[in-house]
Amino acid sequence: MVSCSSSSPAGDTHSVSPAAHVTSVPPGDSDRSQRAVVLVVSTRAAAGTQEDATGPVLVRWLDSRGFSTTRRIVADSDVAAAVTAILGDCPPAVLITTGGTGVTDDDRTVEAIVPWMDRPLHGIEHAWFARGLVNLPQAMLSRAVAGLAGRTFVMALPGSLGAVNDGIAVLDPVIDHLLKLVAAHHGAAVDHGFAQPASADPTVPVPASETRHVQHETCSMQNTAERPDDVAAAVDARNAQPGANGCSRDVQVPADPSYVQAQVGKVVDARITDEPLEPLIAAAKAQTMTAAMGALVTFDGIVRDHDEGNSVDWLDYSAHPQAADQLASIAAEVAADYPVRLWVAHRTGKLAIGESAFVVLAASAHRQAAFHAAETLAHRVKSEVPIWKHQQLADGTTQWVGIE
Repeated sequence: MVSCSSSSPAGDTHSVSPAAHVTSVPPGDSDRSQRAVVLVVSTRAAAGTQEDATGPVLVRWLDSRGFSTTRRIVADSDVAAAVTAILGDCPPAVLITTGGTGVTDDDRTVEAIVPWMDRPLHGIEHAWFARGLVNLPQAMLSRAVAGLAGRTFVMALPGSLGAVNDGIAVLDPVIDHLLKLVAAHHGAAVDHGFAQPASADPTVPVPASETRHVQHETCSMQNTAERPDDVAAAVDARNAQPGANGCSRDVQVPADPSYVQAQVGKVVDARITDEPLEPLIAAAKAQTMTAAMGALVTFDGIVRDHDEGNSVDWLDYSAHPQAADQLASIAAEVAADYPVRLWVAHRTGKLAIGESAFVVLAASAHRQAAFHAAETLAHRVKSEVPIWKHQQLADGTTQWVGIE
């Protein structure tokens, strides 16, 4: 038996052609059946100028499914070499990429993945697009793909949190069965020790119904086709029949009436202020909500009394002169991507422990869009808007955060 090593750096290049991956690992190798790789394709994340928000979400989900998961971050220009290193030497059971699936010249992930794929899994692709299109018409512009590269399941997802959460929601009910079919075809056993559905892990931000995920986990798979490339299509077909095999199924959300659509995609307010945020929140909720909105997600970032093991007495926030414009621009971009109404504010000046420093409100007719938009906006503001934090530590020293 050959044991696979996952220590190869993401940028390693190997003299391996795409066809060579089929026989690179012996069928009896049980080590590779336990391994998964998350490949984050982002030039800014690779350079350290932007935090990777999607990779940790995928790692937590895969770990909860029993895999030993490795995350690698590469620049867009290095994705082909990274894919070759992962699939050409000692391929894992699962490879999921995030980023690089758009339509610009810099989006190269699909071109790097497709030559290695033997069998496309169009049913999984279609299921992912169906989820995305419910809340985001622009999802049709993605080039997300899924399929089998030898014995490795591969899926290329866009680099947004919403896209990754939709990918997890699609894969969670079928990944176990899919890999068992692949292993059986190659004469190998797969045991990931799945103790619970991923939705039971509160650290995995998949804002779909937990009840829905549990019902998927307990459904019989007896009507699923026996060929790997038919798995997703068979599951989709069965899921379209409410009550099949005694399970309740996902319900497709109908298009909202035009008067509802006219109210969303808007930024109600985006501000940077030295005034306390707490008195503003009630009015912000009233401004953000309308009778057509069925969900309101609130993120309230509060000053805590510790940071990286240090006790903190108070904070002082400073903002670049153009920070307010950048905050408004990011909010507008997120509002354009999701059918939501957004309100966002960030404090400056001296804040005591327990005060609100950063507040995001996202209202939508449907909860999923509100969850995704609030999380996306919060992450982008913290990683892109030039606001710096000066911390007064309990030991008398001070510390700047956010200045590089």
